[in-house]
Amino acid sequence: MQLKVSTTEGDVIAVAIHPGDTLAQAVYLSGAFAPRPLCSGLGKCGLCRMRFLSAPPPATPEDEAILGTEAVSQGWRLGCRHKAAPGAEVLVPSAANQIPGKSKTGASTNSPESLLLAVDLGTTSLIWSALDPTAATKGAGRIVAQGRELNPQIGVGSDVLSRLAATMTPGGGKRLQEVTLEALRRIVTGLPAPVSRICLAANTAMTALTRGASVLGLAAAPYALEFHGQCEESLPGLPPVYFPPQAAPFIGGDIGAGMAALLSQKPEFPFLLADMGTNGEFVLTLSPTQSLAVSVHLGPALEGIGL
Repeated sequence: MQLKVSTTEGDVIAVAIHPGDTLAQAVYLSGAFAPRPLCSGLGKCGLCRMRFLSAPPPATPEDEAILGTEAVSQGWRLGCRHKAAPGAEVLVPSAANQIPGKSKTGASTNSPESLLLAVDLGTTSLIWSALDPTAATKGAGRIVAQGRELNPQIGVGSDVLSRLAATMTPGGGKRLQEVTLEALRRIVTGLPAPVSRICLAANTAMTALTRGASVLGLAAAPYALEFHGQCEESLPGLPPVYFPPQAAPFIGGDIGAGMAALLSQKPEFPFLLADMGTNGEFVLTLSPTQSLAVSVHLGPALEGIGL
């Protein structure tokens, strides 16, 4: 089953439809379009607007409220409020057509033999730095290139709960894993030298989705964490990937990496490490061997939507 998606540049792209897909999910999980910071299907942000080129479905109250009567009469609809139907033809605005990952900063004219890639895979953003380990600066490799983009999983929604829900649909977890691995492969192949190892720091849900592992322990109480990181794994099409330690169901590898960096600097105690992301994590470290940690669902508070 396929959906025809036209762009304002004149391209026509056939997008596969999976059972239960909304238009927004089919388009933004296809890999052909840059992800958008969507509102998890609440019909509030308007960023998934698309124009039906023929036979638009009946407008919803959200279509009318966000897009306005004139746009609705012209066939514009919110992609998150309508199911993807085989054979449908829609137009996606040009602002949504740019594939991410084109821009990098800090590129070096001296190409090293191999690189290390550090990746922070947040629920919302994917931020990376490529390091030349042979050119150390203050004990760390020199940054050869770096960049940031939206996490491609955001096509199903902007928070952890929407990702967990997507994995409960047939093939949903595999789909989220593949768009993530494809983004990492694109970054690796765009670098000026081969990558020998990757360190991927992410919360527990993003880690599980990247590994293609079950998220059932994170989806319902009593919560349980099966994978505690601090190990290296092989993922399809990528160099070996190291996952930092993960302490608890919602205290992930991003905090594990941060704690490792801080403790290596011999800090004064006590100190507080706060990660104010879509999933907020806080660690109060009392001594080298004693810490208190808590996590909280911060996304709606930071984004002002879905409260």
